[in-house]
Amino acid sequence: LRLKEVRLATAMRLLLEPLNLTFVVKNEVMVITSRPRAEGQLVVATYSVPDLLRDGESVNTELERLGELIQSMIEPNTWSDVGGAANIKANPSTQSLVVRQTSANQTRIRELLETMRSVGKRPTTKDK
Repeated sequence: LRLKEVRLATAMRLLLEPLNLTFVVKNEVMVITSRPRAEGQLVVATYSVPDLLRDGESVNTELERLGELIQSMIEPNTWSDVGGAANIKANPSTQSLVVRQTSANQTRIRELLETMRSVGKRPTTKDK
């Protein structure tokens, strides 16, 4: 496998996926494990997102829109809305999202938010 200018997380996913393996980060150490085992462990992370909310819209509406975007792009079948165990809760007072999801999917969510920040993109209904 030859890759140029890709994130380590992306390279690891590409290497491990054909083997039905994945990785999780625990206490700053990368652990390679089976996909079912990693997927069974949900962790909670909070994402501060005031910079991704549109001006002039209600914070609740914007947090809900961002949460829906995440759910549509990151393992859509794992969320509680469709019978999965993962969920997202909006916290309007801190303009953040509290996400309960697998460690691997938390990594994907962080990458999505970083990408949105790097291109100055804000979620719209067209993004769904």
